[in-house]
Amino acid sequence: MSNAPVKLKWYKRYLRSYHHFLHTNELMSFRWPPLSEENDDCFKDFCNLFTFYLCTMCYPRLKEYHPQRDDWVDCHHNAELLRRLSKTNELDLFEGLMAAYTAYNEVDDKTFLEGTFAKALSNGHPDLDRTSGLFRAAQTIYAHQSETFICHGIEYLEAFKDNPTSIFPPYDSLHEKSLSKNRISYAIDTDRLPLIYCASDHGKLNPWDYCRAIIPKSKFVKLGGKILLAPDREHFYAESNIAIDQWCFIYFRKARRKKGLSFDIHLMREQIASLRANNIPVIEFETLQAFLRTLSLLQQKLEIQELVRE
Repeated sequence: MSNAPVKLKWYKRYLRSYHHFLHTNELMSFRWPPLSEENDDCFKDFCNLFTFYLCTMCYPRLKEYHPQRDDWVDCHHNAELLRRLSKTNELDLFEGLMAAYTAYNEVDDKTFLEGTFAKALSNGHPDLDRTSGLFRAAQTIYAHQSETFICHGIEYLEAFKDNPTSIFPPYDSLHEKSLSKNRISYAIDTDRLPLIYCASDHGKLNPWDYCRAIIPKSKFVKLGGKILLAPDREHFYAESNIAIDQWCFIYFRKARRKKGLSFDIHLMREQIASLRANNIPVIEFETLQAFLRTLSLLQQKLEIQELVRE
């Protein structure tokens, strides 16, 4: 009796595992085509360094190349940043962090910046740019940390309009499914920070898997948005006339495959670059995660430090 069916089944399992490895292993990510070359990596590096100054274990990679002070012991340092911040009574955390980032960009030596960061957090920075898409994206995230976000991914890149006064999503960009057959209603997901569920990528083929716009529920309602329950899908639908400038775009830096994409990857690159050029709120997903980690850790440390003062 032939064992060919058994072998075929084994090969299929092997191929599935191999393909999963190709799409998820970081070592293979160099094979994936980039969707953007400008990913605010400088901001991500700043967040990682700030995190390191708050807790070496929360970003241990820096220990491999960041110099050590004489009074640093094993895997810990002397918490100089926290000690300096303890002398400040009131802090605007978001403005302070972005001021510290501005100061970070001014120096060539990116080590031992605890004093620089503490000064910027306490006193601000005169050259802080509040108009950039990165600043405005981070500001939205900070201001609505505890809120539910409404999410809609780009469906047709060709119909996407990135003029700051244009409406998002454009009516001619919608797939004609369920309630969106009227070309007015659009499918939405919902998520909360750190946006790793419905607002994250679930597939590998479509533009909405790689670039999504989010808006806080409170802002959506304030701007006249309406939510609809579809009779045939578990997704909600929405109707609104909200300018693209009021949304915040989250994108992934690389596509998860080279072939079979349902969109023009060159056009996707152009659209993401255009979002940046028009100062529309936009941030890359990995950079966002680094910012959220730093923000959360700083809030925790300062909250607990209040008990030391008492």
